[in-house]
Amino acid sequence: MGMKKVLLSLLHDVVMISLGLFVMIALKKLMPLTKRGGFCNDFSIRYPSKVELIPSSVETTVFGLLIIFTVTIVEFLRCLDQRDWEYIVPSKYIVMVFRIEKSLVSMIFHGLILASIVFFGKMFVGRLRPNFIRICNTIPCDVSGYQDFECRKYDEAAFDARLSFPSGHAAIAWYAAAYIVLYVQYGVRCWPLVKALIEVAVISMAWFSSLCRITQNQHHPSDVVCSALLGLLFALLAYWNTSHSLPLPSSDENKAPVQRSRAPVHMINQ
Repeated sequence: MGMKKVLLSLLHDVVMISLGLFVMIALKKLMPLTKRGGFCNDFSIRYPSKVELIPSSVETTVFGLLIIFTVTIVEFLRCLDQRDWEYIVPSKYIVMVFRIEKSLVSMIFHGLILASIVFFGKMFVGRLRPNFIRICNTIPCDVSGYQDFECRKYDEAAFDARLSFPSGHAAIAWYAAAYIVLYVQYGVRCWPLVKALIEVAVISMAWFSSLCRITQNQHHPSDVVCSALLGLLFALLAYWNTSHSLPLPSSDENKAPVQRSRAPVHMINQ
């Protein structure tokens, strides 16, 4: 790959990441919140408020590090394929770094677009969280009909209480888990039990994160289910776009010829 192609590839990656950041920042600055009302006797929004067990920053950091670690290890194993143990060509490592960079850029770009779509859904729908009444501390209203809830204090917590659908935690968790599963399943040829252990572990982490959002009264079950499906869809898109556009870690032209000693035919027949 020439220097010009390398620079163009890096420029493409910078533009795509910048575009994803621009979309997310623009939505947060310009998207208005839809303030939905409800019924005062609606018990689905009268659950008690609980301390958040897994903050979004912690979940994003953990899954992000897991993806970086997984992509790096898988590409290194691809570089050290069984056919190449005897002869390691330096150019293979260059291709390995290229594949890692492209995979992570694709993952980040699709993750930014996913986060933007989730934020748009939250602001556009404005669904009340299960603990809305407790957090909002609404002004007493008539239980006989539909009401436009007015919070006693408009702070960050009251604003966040109107952002139930979709669940950002569930979307990010299942996006990361599915991306890791796809990368491990189709990138590693050996160690099936280790692959199964990794896949079960990350799926369990995403499942636990999703359940926590329900048990902590942060989201309705339908919020979590729809968000998980959205995360799975974006993981498929991210992996598909990456796997069909990258070169193999090694090619026949980069391999050194393997010298094998062969016994004469008459010796084999004896």
